[in-house]
Amino acid sequence: MKVISPGGEFEIELKEADVDGEHIVVKGRMGVWDSKIYIGSGDVRKIVSIMLTPQIALFGLKLSFRYMFKMLFGGREDGGKEGGSSRER
Repeated sequence: MKVISPGGEFEIELKEADVDGEHIVVKGRMGVWDSKIYIGSGDVRKIVSIMLTPQIALFGLKLSFRYMFKMLFGGREDGGKEGGSSRER
């Protein structure tokens, strides 16, 4: 995963998730820094409302079929493309 901002470009590696009280805590690494993302119930509602678009639903279906095809017939996980992404940002 990548964050692109005027401050720079940072790779984000998600490592694990857990629950701490009323928050989902996602642990990972952003660039050279270990990080924790605390996600509250309001954040979950916002994320779901942002992600519920036809474009993202179709992308999810595409990924599902890609992984199902891979499981059935083998092949490269990244679709045969170097770097895993076919789109420059």
